[in-house]
Amino acid sequence: MEGFKAHAVFQEINKKLQEEGEQFVKKIGGVFAFKVKDGPNGQEAVWYVDVKNGRGCAFFQGKLKITGNMGMAMKLQSLQLQPAKAKL
Repeated sequence: MEGFKAHAVFQEINKKLQEEGEQFVKKIGGVFAFKVKDGPNGQEAVWYVDVKNGRGCAFFQGKLKITGNMGMAMKLQSLQLQPAKAKL
């Protein structure tokens, strides 16, 4: 869903997981879903970040409502993503 501003963030997460995913799978061990609202034409989208299976990955898939464990969500901080460079 390239029309969403969040798309770039999840591309960076996926890149980080491709590089160091096995390490994060061992450390985090969870699957996360992010529901993003107010996209192009008012659309909603869900991105999944899988740091439980294999080397991990981030991917987009249809609409879905998910609630979860905040303790598990806090483990995402270990991804330590660098902020994107500003486009001036």
